[in-house]
Amino acid sequence: GKKVWLPARIVEGETQINEIDFELYLEALGFEEDESTDESTEDNNNNKPEVYA
Repeated sequence: GKKVWLPARIVEGETQINEIDFELYLEALGFEEDESTDESTEDNNNNKPEVYA
């Protein structure tokens, strides 16, 4: 998968990412949230980006 770098804040030792910004960011990159399990696509887990904060 792709690596996606996001701006994140560390508050009291916990990494925080704004969920709304995160979804808009993925949408802008062309990733669409797909809840349906489509078995016709192989490697279904590889189309989601890995998130590194």
